[in-house]
Amino acid sequence: MKANKVAVQSAALLAVGVAIAIGSAMSDEVLTPAKSMPFKKVMPGVEKAGLWGSPAGEHASLTRMAAGFKAGKHTHKHEVRMLVVEGTIIHTDAKGAVTELTKGAYRMVPGGIEHDTACAAGQDCLFVESLPGAFDLKAVK
Repeated sequence: MKANKVAVQSAALLAVGVAIAIGSAMSDEVLTPAKSMPFKKVMPGVEKAGLWGSPAGEHASLTRMAAGFKAGKHTHKHEVRMLVVEGTIIHTDAKGAVTELTKGAYRMVPGGIEHDTACAAGQDCLFVESLPGAFDLKAVK
């Protein structure tokens, strides 16, 4: 029950973050049509548009993964919170268990936990991603 409450609270915080752009004051409205999101390529198959905060610290981004993209087994220094907007994210945990996450699904992976993230074939994936620190990805062999 507590995990569900945390997931709902985190999803609500992510939704609020969508309304706040990088560098804007809390008193300013930010309205960015979907087609105008400032996506930047961060690696082949992955683009991000900053929503709020600083990429060097606590922040949120709208992330787009190409259909069929697979990150490979990896870890992050900080926990990563994700709310799926479109597509199907395939999450594989350290034990090999696979979970498909579709529109509206929430995922939180604590820092240091091995996992794999992929986007199912057939449709690009779009999700809101929030971290308490800079994004990093450390490949695991």
